[in-house]
Amino acid sequence: MKGKKIWIQTLGCRSNQYEGEALGGAFADAGALIADSPRDCDGAVLVSCTVTSVADKKCRQAVRRIRRLSEKAVIAVCGGWAQNISREKALSLGIPIGAGNLREALLPALMGRARGGESPSFVEEKTDVLRCDEWDGLSLSSPLFHSRAFVKAQDGCNHFCSYCIIPFVRGKPVSRDG
Repeated sequence: MKGKKIWIQTLGCRSNQYEGEALGGAFADAGALIADSPRDCDGAVLVSCTVTSVADKKCRQAVRRIRRLSEKAVIAVCGGWAQNISREKALSLGIPIGAGNLREALLPALMGRARGGESPSFVEEKTDVLRCDEWDGLSLSSPLFHSRAFVKAQDGCNHFCSYCIIPFVRGKPVSRDG
């Protein structure tokens, strides 16, 4: 990843904001340069949301916009939408890398392989979030995109409201170790 320009776009809640910040730090630690815009970047990460159909639509629009502004960019999606969409849908949108919740920390390595030409046509890292009780593996040393750092103390939900998809894409509640 050394010297490659990576654009990170975050859609959705504060959990996603935290994950976007943490991924920015992880890519910077891997030697990537964090781009100010998707134009002519080498790679792009979309930290996605799927809480409503409007959120899904915004994710699809963001992917198309990134592709339009940087045809050569390797696009990776993570977050709720990535956990929820099918392999076929991702491929139809030109997304070669999808990392569902709890697998976001793998993105710098996956994108590094993809930039090196080692990636298959699609790499998918998903976890059965309903059966998992692990933390996502991301850590935030200092904020890149905001003036204040986010503190993510818990992820997931146990309520399973009839109208809500969050427990199915974020999993059951998991608290960060103290």
